[in-house]
Amino acid sequence: MLTLLGTIIGGTAANLIITVLRPRVWLSSCLLIWSVFVLALFKCNHAYQFYVLRFFIGLFESAAWPGVMYCLGSWYRKSELS
Repeated sequence: MLTLLGTIIGGTAANLIITVLRPRVWLSSCLLIWSVFVLALFKCNHAYQFYVLRFFIGLFESAAWPGVMYCLGSWYRKSELS
């Protein structure tokens, strides 16, 4: 449930941020932070730690799909997008 909430919030923010920052910087930093949070899951000793990490995993994971679609869509001219 928290992963879904993080994905919903992060997806909206990722769509806005990718138009300001370069996708090369934004996507690579999001995926790097996402991988650190995933690796940190093995250190969880309590349920609340797991919940917080899952929220942030969803938050940074949500940048991948809109980011890839933005990059692929940027290759086409406006007449080819439809």
